Amino acid sequence: LRNGNIDRFLRDLDIEQWGVEQLVEALNDRCSNRRRLCYSTYTWRQGPDQPFLDWIRRKPAAWHRALYALFHRELGDDLDQFDDICVVRLSNGEYGIGSKCYYPTLETRNDPIHPRVEEETYTGGGTRTERSSARAFLDGVGVREVGEFQQVEAILRQRYTDPASVPPRNTHESDLSRFIALVEKQKSASNLFHDYLIFQRTDGTWSCPAGVYLDAPFLETGLKYYFEPLGDEASKGPLSSTYRTFDMLSGLVAFARTCGAEDHLAIARVSCTDNPERAYLHSAPGSYGTQTGIDLDFTIPDIEALFETPSLGLSRLVWNTLCTRSQDKNILTATYRKNRSNSPHFADSQLVHQLRDASWVPQQDNEFVRPSEALRGLLPDGFPFDPGWPWLSAIRFGAETERRAEELRETQQMAEELGFPAETALIDGRRFAELAPETRRRILADHEQPVDLPRTAPSNRERRAIAVRDEAGNAPRRSTERRLRAVSVNRDRIKGEKSVPYLRDQYTNADGVTICQACKDALPFKLADDSYYLEAVEFFSELERHYHQNYLALCPNHAAMFMYANASEDEMKDRFLALNGNDLELILADRAVTVYFTDTHIEDLRVVIEVDDQD
Repeated sequence: LRNGNIDRFLRDLDIEQWGVEQLVEALNDRCSNRRRLCYSTYTWRQGPDQPFLDWIRRKPAAWHRALYALFHRELGDDLDQFDDICVVRLSNGEYGIGSKCYYPTLETRNDPIHPRVEEETYTGGGTRTERSSARAFLDGVGVREVGEFQQVEAILRQRYTDPASVPPRNTHESDLSRFIALVEKQKSASNLFHDYLIFQRTDGTWSCPAGVYLDAPFLETGLKYYFEPLGDEASKGPLSSTYRTFDMLSGLVAFARTCGAEDHLAIARVSCTDNPERAYLHSAPGSYGTQTGIDLDFTIPDIEALFETPSLGLSRLVWNTLCTRSQDKNILTATYRKNRSNSPHFADSQLVHQLRDASWVPQQDNEFVRPSEALRGLLPDGFPFDPGWPWLSAIRFGAETERRAEELRETQQMAEELGFPAETALIDGRRFAELAPETRRRILADHEQPVDLPRTAPSNRERRAIAVRDEAGNAPRRSTERRLRAVSVNRDRIKGEKSVPYLRDQYTNADGVTICQACKDALPFKLADDSYYLEAVEFFSELERHYHQNYLALCPNHAAMFMYANASEDEMKDRFLALNGNDLELILADRAVTVYFTDTHIEDLRVVIEVDDQD
């Protein structure tokens, strides 16, 4: 008894008082998760003292219940000091921090994901007051009931961390309904799903929300025109169409968007390192400070590579993305500042350069042009337009077209002042002026002095008719006989079967017009099958073999000139091999003629010559 003989005896022995505060300090020293010094080995260790835990683990549940009741009775609600002490006895015999422990339920006594308190540490024996105080202590240190949030978290950890162990369809559909209901009730719970493989993509792989994008048949976003061309390099894949058969389809789309699935083309914030004007940006005054410096630019990743083969869908996606950000001037500007004490440098963002320099704006007939060359009136449907949008000015939409229009107006005015009836006449006049002086003189002479038509008449018509009749009557009759002669065995076959189709393919333009390589104009007439008649003329006659690439597509006139009045025949091969460009200069019928070759024809012929030389 206090103040009794025993108490006085102990006091006389100088034995110190050791109460609840000292007990809490001891537990804090032995059962804390903090880094601590082990005095037996003089080493630093992380976590509780295992020998001490082994000692306390041997204590029965009733002992723990009494200890918890004591803490609550002595400390009341002042339990913050237990925030880091592993004092809560668990059903598996281990100990945990109150804030990370949960009360058991009838269905769940042991749970590796949500550790459960040993039930007898706050129920079972003892007085009602002791049990109530023990439960109040556990409540005070953070032990709580397992709610829907915790149960969903357990499902995610069990089923959606390993792509090889995803649940079957029925289970997955039931899980998704539960996930959606949780987020609809508690929107902040969407953060719980970020790192789990809860969505299946069309290729069968499982992905976290950030690895999925939404497009038809769920939403008409057009994102497939951006991600599909990227192939294996794409960071996201489309949501599997199998979800269309799920009962919660309407809620699924909203859930996916809330959890981070892509539903729009993202404009990324990046550094100025890859900006074409980085030299100017980095020349901002001062020294760079990590806390006060600014290094900000904007881009659409991989868009330059995609614009090399543009599509209407991709163009519409980019266009509409910019329309939704039409008043956001920030994405149009790159900013670089080294520190707060010095002024920043500004330049057009990478995004502006990407859009300004590429041919991605669609016009009529599926033609794609640079923004500066585009016309508003030629934009297809689905491309809204407001001349007041800042991004249109930044990418210089229509600037080149307007400049050309102004030049056209000036040209028309000049043509009128010089007396030309139309702009085409002025253009022809300029072309005529660019000709060599002797060529201009010859053309003018031919035009001004037309060739006289020959005129002859017999002096005695009757006598001439008699003479012609006698000569015609004695003319030899037409007959045939077989004769042996040397002919090229394969030339006609190669020429007819391969050369003509090859030349038609090379020298027929996008409008279906086949040209003469020398005239550089349409061939003069068509055959009954509506195809242009061309003369396939062998180019190098000295080659050892017959190659279908070794022919020219010529009109009848230039074909005859090439075969019978070719003053360049001996040097054609050397000239061709030294050709720089697409026009080969020849002298045909005492005239300078340039023969046009496509790039493909040139490369094919050079390979043929190389093979023939080796042969």
